[in-house]
Amino acid sequence: MKAPMSDLVRRILADRTLSKRLMLAVQSERRNPDDIEGRTITVDGQKLTLTRATAITYNPHKE
Repeated sequence: MKAPMSDLVRRILADRTLSKRLMLAVQSERRNPDDIEGRTITVDGQKLTLTRATAITYNPHKE
């Protein structure tokens, strides 16, 4: 069962610039979990901080 996605997450993933910032925040968290500024992105004037990135998987054959 898949978890529902919030409207904010859909908006971030649909926007190329925001999705790039999200990926940079994930990479920053993986490199240095103590870097709060690197893990923070701003969406609609609201600062969002990535708390933990454990794994990102991609399965192109899953239907």
